[in-house]
Amino acid sequence: MCSSDLMATHLAKAGRRVYGADVSAAARKKMTRLLTSVDAGMTQALDNTELLITSLPSVAALNNVVDQVIDWRQRHAGPVVIAETSTLPFVDKQAARERLAAVDVGLLDCPLSGTGAQARKKDLAVYASGDKKLIGRFKPVFMDCARVVYDVGAFGNGTHMK
Repeated sequence: MCSSDLMATHLAKAGRRVYGADVSAAARKKMTRLLTSVDAGMTQALDNTELLITSLPSVAALNNVVDQVIDWRQRHAGPVVIAETSTLPFVDKQAARERLAAVDVGLLDCPLSGTGAQARKKDLAVYASGDKKLIGRFKPVFMDCARVVYDVGAFGNGTHMK
């Protein structure tokens, strides 16, 4: 299992409703028994929660998620905040943040530190950066799947720290 699968597993075991999204049918099938819902797109997750955690393999995947969120946002109101945990270039995370801010969606930069073995034991460190209030909203969620959450200040500091 990768760290995102393990995070989702820990969140579900902590009693949280977890809505997953993955383009891979095999990944969706594997996670179906653990999660509340697993779909190919973001709509189900966006329809059911204000707090989303993304763990993405590439900048293209980040841009795809941002496109889906913006499209969804055109039809829905209410608070939405995303904690982006991937190790991606800062410039791309900043561009995603700006695009999402234009539709009133908050984005935090929250890369993870730890190995797969550490993720299995909930021994990850989260380097959360961005709006302090939003980080505070995510902290209890992250503590269900990590050992510690560091608030490292301004957006992008998480990526720079990692």
